Amino acid sequence: MLAVVRMLVPVGLMGFGTVASFMGLVVLINSLSTGRVSYSYVSKGTTVTHTIAKAEDAGGYWRTLGLAGGLPAVLGLGAVWWGRRMLRA
Repeated sequence: MLAVVRMLVPVGLMGFGTVASFMGLVVLINSLSTGRVSYSYVSKGTTVTHTIAKAEDAGGYWRTLGLAGGLPAVLGLGAVWWGRRMLRA
C-alpha cells in the first residue's frame, strides 16, 4: 500500500503541474497576441467579467498577465520537475 502512495503522489503532482503549466502558457500566448487579459467570476449569483487591455492600463495588464499566466506556468513546471525528482529518488 505504501508503494502505491509513494508512486501516486509524484504522478499526481506531475499531472497537476502539466495542466497548470499548459493553462498558464495558453493564457500567456492568447493575451500577448490580443493585448487583453480577461477573467470572470461569480459574485452573488451573477457573473462578473473583467477585461484589462494593455493600451488602457499597462501596469494592470502586466500584473494580471504575470499572475494569471506566468505564475501558473512556472509553478506548474516546478511541480512537474519536483514530481519527476520524487519518482527518481
